[in-house]
Formats: sequence, structure tokens, C-alpha cells
Amino acid sequence: MITPPTCGNPSHRVSRKGVRLIWFTFVKNLWKDASGLAFDDSGDPTTYFWVHLLLAITSFLLGTAIGVIGLRGVRALRRSDASE
Repeated sequence: MITPPTCGNPSHRVSRKGVRLIWFTFVKNLWKDASGLAFDDSGDPTTYFWVHLLLAITSFLLGTAIGVIGLRGVRALRRSDASE
């Protein structure tokens, strides 16, 4: 059985749910930004908002795609080990 690499500290493991939660929390905090970076005085989104929203969405989609590819690889490896 293949296990993901770890640094040896069990508290450093991040679940898939935790990764999704990070990006959803990031976007939620970006949306509620009161510092004036994400929205101008009239309440319209700024370039800062659009760039960071695009970064969060891209990272989430790439991470999901890579996770699916990795999961398919692990499942294929397990099937090939079971058939031997």
C-alpha cells in the first residue's frame, strides 16, 4: 500500500476537506474585505479582487484535477498489485 509522504509529525497532515476549506475561506474573506483593497469606495470590485479570485479558482481547479489524477493512479496501482 502506498502512503503519502509526511514529515513525521501527524499534526502536519491536511485532509482533502481541509484544502477545500482553505480556498473557500479565502474567497469568503476576500468578499468581506473591509481594508479597501478588494472594493473601491463605491463598492465595485477592484483589480486586486479579480486577480485574487482568479488565483483562488485556478488553484482550486488545478488541485482538484491533480488530486483526481493521483487518485486514479493509486487505484490503478492497487488493481495491478491485486491481480499479481
